[in-house]
Amino acid sequence: MISTPTGSEPPAEGTQYSANAPTHQAPSDRSRNGLPTVPTMLALAALGFLQALTGRNMMNPDGIQYIEVGLNYSRANWSSALNAYWSPLYSWIVGTVLSLFRPPSGREFEIVHLTNLAIYLFSLIAFTFFLKEMIRYQGETADPNVRIPMWICQVFGYSLFLSSSLDLITLNMVTPDLTVSAFVYLIAGLLMRIRRGRAQWTSFAAFGLVLGLGYLSKSVMFIFALIVILAVFQLARSQRISLLRLAITVVVFLAISAPFITALSLQKGRLTIGDTGRVAYLSNVNSLPSGYVHGVPANSHLVFKHPPHQIYEKPAVYEFGTVVAGSCPSWYDASYWYDGARFFFVPRNELRTLMKNVYRYALILFLHQSALLAGVLALFLYVGNARKVAKDISDVWYLVVPAVLVLGLYFLILVQDRYVGPFLVILWASLFLGCRVASSPNGGWLKRCVLLGTACALLATVGLRLARDVVKGTPDRHDPERQYSAVKDLQVAEELHKVGIGNGDKVAFLGDSLWVYWAHVDGIRVEAEIPESDVDNFYDAERDTRESVMKAFAATGVKAVVADRFPPDPKTDGWRELGTSGYYVRNLP
Repeated sequence: MISTPTGSEPPAEGTQYSANAPTHQAPSDRSRNGLPTVPTMLALAALGFLQALTGRNMMNPDGIQYIEVGLNYSRANWSSALNAYWSPLYSWIVGTVLSLFRPPSGREFEIVHLTNLAIYLFSLIAFTFFLKEMIRYQGETADPNVRIPMWICQVFGYSLFLSSSLDLITLNMVTPDLTVSAFVYLIAGLLMRIRRGRAQWTSFAAFGLVLGLGYLSKSVMFIFALIVILAVFQLARSQRISLLRLAITVVVFLAISAPFITALSLQKGRLTIGDTGRVAYLSNVNSLPSGYVHGVPANSHLVFKHPPHQIYEKPAVYEFGTVVAGSCPSWYDASYWYDGARFFFVPRNELRTLMKNVYRYALILFLHQSALLAGVLALFLYVGNARKVAKDISDVWYLVVPAVLVLGLYFLILVQDRYVGPFLVILWASLFLGCRVASSPNGGWLKRCVLLGTACALLATVGLRLARDVVKGTPDRHDPERQYSAVKDLQVAEELHKVGIGNGDKVAFLGDSLWVYWAHVDGIRVEAEIPESDVDNFYDAERDTRESVMKAFAATGVKAVVADRFPPDPKTDGWRELGTSGYYVRNLP
């Protein structure tokens, strides 16, 4: 990324240097001048607070499950909490915070977003550690004639951080991706420290701790950890660092990750680090339904151990039973519904997925981060020597290779902005770092201009995103596009409570229940549903058929049926509107 030295540090005790280890050069006073620490951190924190404030009522289907899994952990409901689909660390954090503050149901989402803000601040600290290590590395290896002032490096670095955290991941999404980004930055910073020859045994122990916590934040980080451990092994060999230190990393990593892997494997009856990848492949590549699997004919690959109970054929009506917990059992543990299904490869499906993911990466590059693409191309063209650029970038292979491999893994299955954000930060930083311009006044001037211009463009993009969030985050009970309908869900929960449906009750829903948040808010459970693909069949059916469906619902023990569209015959069928929410309810005998 950037070339700026800072003060020197004493080498780690017992460290030996190889011929290709970085050499140290005395920094100039001018290049030491960085941004003022406290005002900079306060400004970055304020931007995160703004997004958390405007999105305080936003919610997403994954977020409800993390909240409920976390609350089950905090209440020691281990059998319900242990989940092979939702990673545990974020659930532990959210569940602990909610158990401590015990907010009323209508304010719970706000507390969760404050938790996201705290995680954002932790991620900011982690990124600052990575940025400092990168600046120190550059100070030890850069040509003194093209050194870049530290403040320019920091402006560029923090614009990268904001682009990922507030534009790609966002505090509005109740997911573990900000937590993942924090661990990615810590891992990258520790890799830089090892490369600089400054890592003592405590750094290797911390490295194992961070790798283990990274896995607990998202299962894909286990694969990332294995790749990183191989990279550290190669660094240790090239720099003649004792492999005993790497062994410390591996032992600590396994001590953190093995208990959860053991628990999942015992639950599933097979060795597993989590089923998120398997379910994601089957649903996104091979187009199986998300959550519970319905309407899919069985074959040699798809022999489901416990499919949902179909209680009516046309329209299709499904009951979820009592095994899976949560207000929305269809999405609480997708791995349960997918048990028994095996991977199967269909070239046409994979090709279609790859084309979709090319488009998604293109959206990120050209819509969110086009300035980075333009900046790095400008530097590459100025250098004008592809071999030199490739050689310079290869000096930071230990950052590039793990990031590219994880980005490639997502490319095979599913690319989303929030998944790839932190890995793109590491990749972009490595590309700017690897592009070293010639030792000349023009070279130094060009790199300064490129870094500042790129940073300004990124900050403008982040500013537009925050402005959009301010508008979108304005509560509006009548606009379903705002707040992911969370404000409307609070109203639905309130109206359901007024008609006597509340904590502990069971209801049925006409549509895909993973999008309903009112069930969690009101403490009720969606026990049965008609999938969205069959809702029209229900509305178009004769009245006798609709009444037969209602009897099938009643047989499951549900107290009422809820719909999010105008019922076919509200006066004669007993439906009533829930306030002005656009939802309707029909009580069952």
